[in-house]
Amino acid sequence: RNLTGAVCKNVGAATSSTPSDLALAGCSLLGGRRYVVSAYVEGPGCGSSGCSGGEMKLLPDVRVPFSNTFLEPMELLGTSTAKQVRVRVVASHPGTAVGMVVLEGPPG
Repeated sequence: RNLTGAVCKNVGAATSSTPSDLALAGCSLLGGRRYVVSAYVEGPGCGSSGCSGGEMKLLPDVRVPFSNTFLEPMELLGTSTAKQVRVRVVASHPGTAVGMVVLEGPPG
């Protein structure tokens, strides 16, 4: 039961032979990342003293979507100057855009 490294967890949720929802709370998942969700079920009376015979299953490749994405490719507007570069961005949701210009490599 020691879930070291768990991003979020739920310990001690009740189960039965009918479908049960297991909510994993307290998450701080990052958009665009892949996660693996694991669940372990054990019989009644199994506590911290230990009990073997349960089963673990993994649900790989759980993805959290980005909080915002580009709807169209970024487009250069006009002619760039030594003082300014202008681009057009179209995002899927209202939010904030951050831009920067970086040197690609040595002149050549």
